[in-house]
Amino acid sequence: DYPINEDMQWIKDNTPKDSVFLNTQYLYDPASLVGRKIFLGWPYFAWSAGYDTLTRDNLRKSLLNSTSLDLFCTEVLKNKINYVELNKDSNEFQINYPFFEKNFREIYVNQQNTYKIYDVKNKC
Repeated sequence: DYPINEDMQWIKDNTPKDSVFLNTQYLYDPASLVGRKIFLGWPYFAWSAGYDTLTRDNLRKSLLNSTSLDLFCTEVLKNKINYVELNKDSNEFQINYPFFEKNFREIYVNQQNTYKIYDVKNKC
């Protein structure tokens, strides 16, 4: 219900429809719910169709815990990622928050739920 969810509303109003988000969560991801592509959705569906979701999930985790801007940008360009969304409530795996704060422009932040979006397409 994007009209009452400010994260979803912001994404809908401020990002192109063909944007790709590197995501920290699978289910109920704000970008996915408003029709944007996410790097990895719920793996079961793609896995059951024969796709290698484990490799993609490992890459997602590696990108979110990056320490090298060059390596990060190489993968961002290869995978056509435009934005990174971080949720500090996500404790499923390690995220290198200082890496994103140092290297990319924060374009959206929701103080209530610690959800942030960084623009990576203009830096890589």
